[in-house]
Amino acid sequence: MNQKLNKIYFHAFFIWLLFAVITVFFGAFREIVFIPLTGLNGNLARALLLPLAFFYIFGITYLFLKKTKAAYNSIDSIKIGILWLVLTILFEFSFGGLVMGHSLDKLLADYNLLEGKTWGLFLICILIAPYLVNKYMIKKK
Repeated sequence: MNQKLNKIYFHAFFIWLLFAVITVFFGAFREIVFIPLTGLNGNLARALLLPLAFFYIFGITYLFLKKTKAAYNSIDSIKIGILWLVLTILFEFSFGGLVMGHSLDKLLADYNLLEGKTWGLFLICILIAPYLVNKYMIKKK
C-alpha cells in the first residue's frame, strides 16, 4: 500500500470520529428537542430524521474524498466503508453497553427494521457512502 493511501485511511479514521460526534449530538437533539417538541414516538422520529443523517454522511464523505485528491479505486472506497462500519458498531456496543449500561438485547433491538428501527439503514449508509461518492466523482470527471 502506498504512502498516499495510508494517509487516506488515517484521515478516514478522523472523518469517522467526526461522524461519531455529529451522530451523538444528532441523537441527543432528537431525544431532547425533536421528540418532545413534536410528540412523535422514537421510531417515527428516527425515520423522519434519517434523511438528514444520510445527507451529512454523504456530504462529509464527498468533501473528504474530494479533499484527499488521491488516486484510489473502488476497492479503496469499499475498504473505507468497511472501516467506518466496523468502527461504528464497535463504538455502539462499547458506548451503549459499557458507558450507557444498555443490555445486549436492547442494543440488538435497534437492528430490527420490522419494529421500525432504522439503525441498520444508518449502518448501510455508512458502509456504502464512500463507494457511491467515489463512483459519482469518477462520473463527474
